[in-house]
This record gives sequence, C-alpha cells and structure tokens, in this order.
Amino acid sequence: MMDVLLIVVIGGMGTIYGAAIGAVLFLIAQSYLQDLLRLGSEAASGIPMLAALLSPDRWLLWLGLLFVLSVYYFPTGVVGRLRGPGGGGGGRPAGGRSAPRHATDQNKEDYSMPYTSHYLTCAGREIHFTEWGAGSAGTVIAWHGLARTGRDMDELAEHLSQRGWRVICPDTLGRGLSQWSPDPKHEYCLAFYARLARELLDQLGIASTHWVGTSMGGAIGMVCASGYFEPSLKGRIRSLVLNDNAPQLAQPAIERIKAYAGSPPAFATVLELEAFFRQVYAPYGWLSDAQWRRLTETSTRRLPDGRVTPHYDPAMVRQFTDHPDDYRIWDHYDALEIPVLCLRGAVSDLVLPETIAEMQRRGPALRGHLQVVEVPGCGHAPALNVPDQLERVTVFIEASA
Repeated sequence: MMDVLLIVVIGGMGTIYGAAIGAVLFLIAQSYLQDLLRLGSEAASGIPMLAALLSPDRWLLWLGLLFVLSVYYFPTGVVGRLRGPGGGGGGRPAGGRSAPRHATDQNKEDYSMPYTSHYLTCAGREIHFTEWGAGSAGTVIAWHGLARTGRDMDELAEHLSQRGWRVICPDTLGRGLSQWSPDPKHEYCLAFYARLARELLDQLGIASTHWVGTSMGGAIGMVCASGYFEPSLKGRIRSLVLNDNAPQLAQPAIERIKAYAGSPPAFATVLELEAFFRQVYAPYGWLSDAQWRRLTETSTRRLPDGRVTPHYDPAMVRQFTDHPDDYRIWDHYDALEIPVLCLRGAVSDLVLPETIAEMQRRGPALRGHLQVVEVPGCGHAPALNVPDQLERVTVFIEASA
C-alpha cells in the first residue's frame, strides 16, 4: 500500500499517465538506490560518519527523504508540475461533478481578458470598476453580490464584450478595491448604492444600459430601475437580470449569510482561504480549479498580522441590522416597466419558490415582461461562468436591446 501511495503522489493524482510516471520513477529509485548508496559509501570511506550514513542498508531512509523532497517541490506530482504553476489547471470540478458540456475553455489556467481598471469618485467615495469591450452594441452594468467583487463577472463581461457590448463591473463601496465607508450606518444600504450607481453612470456618460445583478447587485438594479431612490435613473435601465435575487429574501438564508460575512475568518495561507471559499460558495455550481483560484486571488486582502481574509469591509453586513427591511422591495419591483429575467438557483435557500410565484402575479409579470428560469446544479447564486448561463443572459439582453 505504501508503494502505491508513493507512486501516485510522485506521479500525480487523477491521470493514468501520472501513475505510470510515478511507477517508473519509484521502480528506478527502488532498483538502483542501493547501488548508488554503495558507491557513495565506498567513496566516503575516509569519513566514517558519512560512509555509515550512505550505507546501502539505509536505502529506505534515503527513499523517504526523496519522497519528502518530491512532495515539497512537486506538490501536485510530476504531471501537475508539467501542467502549470501549482498544478492549478482545470482538473475535475469541485465536489467530483463532471464539467458542463462545452465547458472546455473554462478549464484553462490563463485567461486573456481584455479589461481596463478604473477609479472614480462617486458620492465622495472612491469606486473601482473594470471596463470591457468597445460598446458598439450598447452598455451592460454587471453588479456583484453582497460579499463579493466585480471580478466575479469576468466570464460574463468577456462573453458580452466579444458580442460587441461595453461592460462595466463595479466594486461596491466596501468591497474589493473600492473605498470602505467611513459612515457604515448610512452608506451600507440600497439607497446609497443607488446614488453611487447614478453618479457612476453620469460620469461615464451612460444614458441607457442593461443591468445584470447577482444577489445584492440585482437588488441595486431593481431600486435603480424603479426610480424611487434616484428619479433620474427611471427609464435609463432597459432590461434587468436578477441572478438569484427577488423583492423578498428568505430570512434563514439571510442569517446564514450574516454568519459568514459578518465575521470573516482569517487564514495563514491563501490556499486555506481558497478552501474556505470552495466551501461557502459551493452553491455557485461548477467552477474550474483556475476559476476558484482567480476568485480567491481577487477576493483576498492581507491583514497587519500577515494572515489573509476576504476582501471586504465586515461592517457592510450592518445593512441587515441598521436597515432590516432593505431587501423587502416589492414597491420597487411593482414599478418596473422593463423586461426582467429572474435566474433562480434550483436549490437556492434565498429565493424561495413561493416568492417566485408572487413575482409571477404582479409587477412586470402583469405586463408580460417577466421571465423565470431555474438553473440546475446551483443554489445561491449561479456563477454565470458556463456557456448555458452566459448564452441565456446574452440572448435576453440582445432581445431587449
């Protein structure tokens, strides 16, 4: 059993040729290591201690040292090392699930993503955003979820930009590279986020746009499109994608989110933080290893003590206590006069089936403007990173243009 373990670890797990390489290297070491040690011991006969250390009888000791060195320098095995730095290529999807059909491109380690990074002062606060594409087809605002960053929208933004769209992906106040609020009580709320959005659109000269929002980003889009908080935005948002968001959210799910977002853990290493992200964001559905790695690296900040933690202001979770009804926005939903696509994770605990049923009885549904799609294999919230999801959003936006 120990021989098999050595073979697999040395060669690399998950591939037949990794095991074959490991077997060859192990058998070479096992067959010739004693002979090499005998030669070394004879050459060092003048130094008794070294000669004794190189005795062929100690070949298991040296084999163990070689094993330790191979794990240190080749932690993913020889095959993993050949595949790329850290072996962080596509591999199998997390949780042992098969990759979605046509998801080959999602396995690549390197992404050639043509975006630019910018900063603007909105409502007196520095806001970071990435910008994609030339915009010949129009503009799309892609806004992330509660404890996330605009980089979650990379796949969607790249996909849309290749279809001629200009895509703006902001980091909300207190997230990612945007400034943290000096006044959390009054600024971590939907009304202030709508003000930030209005000033962002004004400064970028965006007269009309489509909006894709995940979770909180969907709620921001909803209150912007209604025009209640920022009247000048009424009519400027031409369509709205609510990615696992609704005018009312399940309280137990909110408590779950508050539990992990309000007290973000800190870890000694980035890989430990990645393991944490893989656990809490498992409901996103399938992500390649490379996507998990990028999600982690774009969501990491280092603390003064050297540990790493998620890249947001923990005070942003005060929104749920300082504004307990902030996400009860049926009045904003009822005011929508634009096409709305609601993507619900099939096992979402945040957007419940009864809430979807209520949405289908009122607001834009009464005007024939609501589409609801359940996304299989996802909870809260679909990652918008695989072809089926990307195409569904793109078709909706293009039909609404």
